Amino acid sequence: MKKTMTFLFILLITMSIGLWAQGLETFDNMPETGSTYGTGTFTGQDGSTWNYIKCRSDYDVTGNSCMIGRNQTPQANVYSGTISGGIGTLSFNYMQAFSTNVDLDVQINGNVVANVTSSGQQGVILNSGTINVNVAGDFVIKFISRINGGGQVCIDDITWTAYSTGANIPPAINNIVQTPSMDIESTHTVSVSADVTDSDGTVSLVQLKWGSVTGTYPNTINMTLGTGDTYTADSDIPAQATGTTVYYVVYAVDDDSDSTTSAEQSYTVVAPATTTIPYSETFDADLGDCYTYNVSGATKEWYWRSVDFCAYMSGYNSGDTEEDWLIMPGVNVDAYGDLQMSFDTWYQYGNDDTNNYLKLMYSTNYTGLGNPGSAIWTELTFTHPSAATTWTSSGIIDLSGISGTSVWFAFKYLYQAGSYRNWKADNILIEEAPEDPVIYVNPSSLSGFTYEYLLGPSTEQSFT
Repeated sequence: MKKTMTFLFILLITMSIGLWAQGLETFDNMPETGSTYGTGTFTGQDGSTWNYIKCRSDYDVTGNSCMIGRNQTPQANVYSGTISGGIGTLSFNYMQAFSTNVDLDVQINGNVVANVTSSGQQGVILNSGTINVNVAGDFVIKFISRINGGGQVCIDDITWTAYSTGANIPPAINNIVQTPSMDIESTHTVSVSADVTDSDGTVSLVQLKWGSVTGTYPNTINMTLGTGDTYTADSDIPAQATGTTVYYVVYAVDDDSDSTTSAEQSYTVVAPATTTIPYSETFDADLGDCYTYNVSGATKEWYWRSVDFCAYMSGYNSGDTEEDWLIMPGVNVDAYGDLQMSFDTWYQYGNDDTNNYLKLMYSTNYTGLGNPGSAIWTELTFTHPSAATTWTSSGIIDLSGISGTSVWFAFKYLYQAGSYRNWKADNILIEEAPEDPVIYVNPSSLSGFTYEYLLGPSTEQSFT
């Protein structure tokens, strides 16, 4: 019933503007039903054979949908068969499935025509907006995350119109770039640029529209053409308070007064995570307040492994040198007595040497966000597993020699191409070390015995 109503709704909209939708895909025929990621094919509503790799279909958007997996090998994606008749515009619904933000590329015949994102909007149905494609002849639609670590995304209700040679073609907006791209704090302003073209005329106006409520953009900043087809906002989006989510779109008008609005983009202003002691992280639901940063090897990063509830890192099939960090919340060490730490680790495959390793590190000058390479880090030793696939305790790690009001502990994963090792970490605990026991003796009960003792550097003393 749902899919019938969705189709009628789309049909009514297209009729009201004098256009008929060329195609529709709602994933009604996708056969996956469980919570594991599968690979297979199905006949799409357009009649072509759709292919999915490492996808599942147990999360609904407006009904049956396709969830593209995260950190899968090979990388998860879904794509249509060859569709004839050309494509004018494309739009679809999508939803962030879990805690990791969406960063999804849309490709036509292997070329990226749009990128859609989310920002902490788990379970919220979003829409891509109208994507102007205008490709004649046969075409293939493909959805794949920009990097393998992009969040699991459910897509649904894909619609597209036919290629048109007679009507005016609105501007095309691509390659929206936000600077900084991540880890935006309350002191940061944000610059936005985008490539805007008009295939049958000229671009007359480009604007950045933004606000703090999804779908509402009360603020407008003009964008100016720079090099090539790239327009950059004349001023930055101002700094916002921690916790604020900023939503924005790029709006373009051509010389025939036809306009295009990009898919909504967003970012959330964050602050570094901190913790009190005792700090415990068992990764029961996600990575908790741990922060991940990928220094090298763009397709891999630490992630939460739902199969056995732990933090997991593997550079397998990366092809790059991997340097990836899992950073725990900052601690005011000076506010406590002597601290100690423990955790469990597990490994499989690969080498372990000076160029390939998992290390425990700490820093007193890291800021909690951004590239750890900008800070000074010191290694702490711990007990490694003596054999593969064996969970092993780190032992008690003495932190009493560390001081500072903002100290960061982290796992650093470094592996060279071809020798990758899989690592898991779990059951992290930082707590105050127990005090040494104090023994009280009643001297009256010691008659008949001679005891000798030292008082600091003094000479030996005794009593009987």
